[in-house]
Amino acid sequence: MIRPARTSRVILPPLGWSMIPKGERYRELLHQTLAPWWGKIFGFHLLKLGALSADLDSSASPIQHHVAVAPEGPQLSVLADPDCLPFTNKAFDAALLAFTLDYASDPHAVLREVDRVLVDDGYLILIDCNPFSLAGIGRCVPLLRRRFPYQCRMFAPFRITDWLHLLNYEVIHVEAMLPFPGRASSRRLAGFCTCHLPVLGSWRLLVARKRTIPLILTGSKRALNNPRMMYPVSACQQVNSPADSRCHPE
Repeated sequence: MIRPARTSRVILPPLGWSMIPKGERYRELLHQTLAPWWGKIFGFHLLKLGALSADLDSSASPIQHHVAVAPEGPQLSVLADPDCLPFTNKAFDAALLAFTLDYASDPHAVLREVDRVLVDDGYLILIDCNPFSLAGIGRCVPLLRRRFPYQCRMFAPFRITDWLHLLNYEVIHVEAMLPFPGRASSRRLAGFCTCHLPVLGSWRLLVARKRTIPLILTGSKRALNNPRMMYPVSACQQVNSPADSRCHPE
């Protein structure tokens, strides 16, 4: 049975990677994973939503203005809830959400708010936990249930993909990370996990782009792409209907 995405239970996220055991190693792993993508994303404003997102190094990005937003935590630019951002529509060119949905009481509202402030064709970078991995199994152990990453809500990958498709996002990259939770594995092991055993990745990197047109053309769109030839009628030309011809024979 699929659990509802919205819940009344509040899970307090860590305020930084230094508050997590082996957090510095995790942060370095994410730094290496995100490094190839920073050079591909351009614009003027980057949104880092959540305390863990704010604590990630994004200095390699060509985007100069980085705005870190969370309800509380160090190194923040704005104090605000993820589902109620104090920004105008289409204010950011890219958004980074590191485990933001895993700690959200209403992930749908968070995604809708991010979609509102993201420009057309903007990039959405998501990092979340995989419930079908060893980390998901660890949630069943009472001693681990209150620790990171086992305390995360862990939505199934297909659910998040469906949410993004409903908002008209195109998923362009998915990468599995950290096959063994509690141990920051090397890039080589992470690459092997991505290619051959993606289901074992405890974490997942998902990169999507906000599209301005439907990804699948509807019938009306196809008709617009194949317009029928229409011949214009000049202002001096008289068009007689069959009834007019009968009433006024030559």
